[in-house]
Amino acid sequence: MTSTRLKTQLILLIILAFSLSACTKNISYHPSLASSYIKEPAGYDLAFVEFTDKGNVFDRQQMSNILKHIKSYANSPKGVTVITYIHGWKHNASANDQNLISFKKMLDFAARHNMTSGRKLMGIYIGWRGLFFKGSKLNNLTYWSR
Repeated sequence: MTSTRLKTQLILLIILAFSLSACTKNISYHPSLASSYIKEPAGYDLAFVEFTDKGNVFDRQQMSNILKHIKSYANSPKGVTVITYIHGWKHNASANDQNLISFKKMLDFAARHNMTSGRKLMGIYIGWRGLFFKGSKLNNLTYWSR
């Protein structure tokens, strides 16, 4: 085996190793434990519904519980305002994702300024593994596989 070919294979192996180590796992960021999918910060509730890359919901029971939660507010005398957000291609439902942070800020602003006229405010963050490679320009290549 030539020295050049060996070097090329070694470089490709290193690139592959770095690429795979930066992949985001195809898991739910907010598993269906009762305390983790309906958050109740001051003034609003926040729930998460997460999907796989293929568009399948991670946990149907989680989604069902969230719908029951909304229905309980809807049937109350004050009612409910539901705001839904679906993050973009290069984002996900992780706690430090800028889309989620901005959504929480918007919900907080709406709650503090009573923009729902006394109705309960509930945010639904719909997430999927849009961000595939952490900190990599290879994310642009994932568009075609989605």
